[in-house]
Amino acid sequence: MWCDEVGMKGVVAVSWAIFVSHQRCGLLDHSSPPTANTVPHWTTNRNIFLFCDPGYISHTERRWHEHFHILSGAPALSLGVFHQGRIPHTAHFGRKDASQPGPPDDDSIYHVASLLKILTVSAVAKIVHDGRMDWDVPVREYLPEFHRDDEIGRSTTIRDLVANWTGLPVAGFFWTRQNSELLLDKGEMVRLACHLEAVKTFPAVIGKPFSIFIQESLVNQLGLKNTTYDIPRGDNVAVPHAVRDDGVATKIEINSWTDESGITAGAGGKAAHGLDTTPASPFTNLRTIFEPHVKVGNSKLGDQGYCLGLYRTKLPGNLSITSWNLPLFGDKIQPFGSLLSGVEVYHHTMTILSFLGSMSLVLKSNSGVVVLTNATPKLDPTDLSAQCLLGVLLGERRPSMVPMAELGPSMPMVMYEQVALFLEGNRTSDLPSLSLHTYAGIYFNSAGNFFIHVSAKKTGLHLVIQGKQRVAYGLHPYHGDMFSWPVSREKELCNNAMWPVLFSGFHKVTFQVTLSISQSLMWHHDSSAAPEVSIKDTARSCL
Repeated sequence: MWCDEVGMKGVVAVSWAIFVSHQRCGLLDHSSPPTANTVPHWTTNRNIFLFCDPGYISHTERRWHEHFHILSGAPALSLGVFHQGRIPHTAHFGRKDASQPGPPDDDSIYHVASLLKILTVSAVAKIVHDGRMDWDVPVREYLPEFHRDDEIGRSTTIRDLVANWTGLPVAGFFWTRQNSELLLDKGEMVRLACHLEAVKTFPAVIGKPFSIFIQESLVNQLGLKNTTYDIPRGDNVAVPHAVRDDGVATKIEINSWTDESGITAGAGGKAAHGLDTTPASPFTNLRTIFEPHVKVGNSKLGDQGYCLGLYRTKLPGNLSITSWNLPLFGDKIQPFGSLLSGVEVYHHTMTILSFLGSMSLVLKSNSGVVVLTNATPKLDPTDLSAQCLLGVLLGERRPSMVPMAELGPSMPMVMYEQVALFLEGNRTSDLPSLSLHTYAGIYFNSAGNFFIHVSAKKTGLHLVIQGKQRVAYGLHPYHGDMFSWPVSREKELCNNAMWPVLFSGFHKVTFQVTLSISQSLMWHHDSSAAPEVSIKDTARSCL
């Protein structure tokens, strides 16, 4: 997980450096650049004239950012704008630590995760450019551990991984589920989860950890001396939080997300006659990276698609597609850029436990915005603030999003209540077919690398995952041989430091019973995949 110890300006600097490389290799068609005194407007020849005076952001617009921040419940909010090699505006709100008075500033450390997937992709591109790896060679050629005996295992390429186009689920259940406990060794994650494998190919190909390679080949050349995959140190750190139902933020523990854990900010390449390479720049394969590879939803690939590490949306379009705000507000989110038809915006969000962020970038003017916060909040303030800032940059003010945002604080509780009501509405009086102690035992997944320990309690069952006592679930009879555990947003997010899961199947565990013996259990813990069946290990269960 990238923690930028240069702070907000460091994150902005990375984005700017990548875009400079794209400009110099001829990917962009520029006319006259904007000047510091230009009034923002959109001209008929589609040159972007952008403000370079921090004072151009009005007092009203600053109050919008403050309001979004307060509504979210997050302790801190930081934002920054870059244009043509300058950072003309930054702003900070709230506290780095809810229990301490210190505000964030330009150098405060935030986890930035997916916002810098583009660095991961650029590192992969550099190896491809050097001839040590190829975008379209199967992963198993570089990583023998990727030995799935199916079409995914046989044909998945590096390009597929970094484009999130493998067919593999996110597999969040196997990362950390409660209290930041790692549930699998990094070697076991290889076959399970989406784009994470891309990071793990590095040591096999280059003989060193990913973090060291990217530090040497990219980060140091960008002058970001303290950017790290390690645990952030010092006093100027934005502390992780979750927001309780009453809107009060509480500190929570999160995973270190280091090389040792195997969970890093992985993301999602050949140079062609020098067209993808900028002299003296560490960035290569630029055309490959910035071209859409997978369309989003029902959109045409050219209108909205996932590139390698970024989304590209041709305006007008929905820039909230990966934000928490999409399920919260749905159709209330208006397309951005109704007056900017055809303009391409590259964007991404960060959505990890206790940290959210949004980044929007416009190649044509080499400009963009970055917004960060440090909580699992009630709504995503970074998405709202980023779009407001982008509206200022492009000379098209966003319609006021305040009325929509003011609906946000109550909506997570409503959504959790709906899941709870649905769950309770389907509960029956059918009792378990076996005595509780008969369900007890150890259940293994098909790979044999993940187990669930089931024990009997007075009124139900107790599940412990992978022997981690802090990752446990108390089950109660639900319908025959199906058991459930209660829905509680505050307990899950704030007390147990869990990722939000608004899915009733996650709260139900079904035992398969044959001849009065519990043979297996089925748990639909990942809505993006089929329910997983774990088989009871009779021998170990008797120990």
